[in-house]
Amino acid sequence: MKTNIKVAVCQLPEVRENTDGALSWMEQYAERAGTEGARLVCFPECFLQGYLLQEELAWRNAIDLASAAFRALLGRFAQAKPAIVFGMIEADAGSLFNTAVVIEEGQLIGSYRKIHLLPGERIFRPGTSCPVFQAGGLKFGINICFDTQFPETAAAVTAQGAANCLSGEQHDEAGQRGEMEAPS
Repeated sequence: MKTNIKVAVCQLPEVRENTDGALSWMEQYAERAGTEGARLVCFPECFLQGYLLQEELAWRNAIDLASAAFRALLGRFAQAKPAIVFGMIEADAGSLFNTAVVIEEGQLIGSYRKIHLLPGERIFRPGTSCPVFQAGGLKFGINICFDTQFPETAAAVTAQGAANCLSGEQHDEAGQRGEMEAPS
């Protein structure tokens, strides 16, 4: 017997270098998605800090998943009804990663690091694995943007039993960046 699970996808304009603002948007839309019955909500690539490709800006805004700052961030989602997937710039062991994290009830379930980087993303180190996550009643893998052009990433999560593959992307309408102010 199949079970239907509602997944919400939020494609919002970029909030650059304003982590608190991006978190406010995520809290607002996660609450809305939960109210509408979604068990999982997905936000864009690098949404937490913005799609920053200038190395100095990326380092200034990057967050280590083992840091106190990231633990505080998790606390903001402790009461969220749906599981949350969002993109961020991760700092780890002297490298930057274009990462998607999976959070449920304020706990980090896991992370995926983008494997296939575009030429303009040379500030990032590529990921090396295709993990599978279980959150919101769904077993899934993650691809980030350009990863979707390579069937081996989807095949890797399918081989591990995932029935779905989420894809977070940084979307610029007709090549134009849409920036917005965070809610107050």
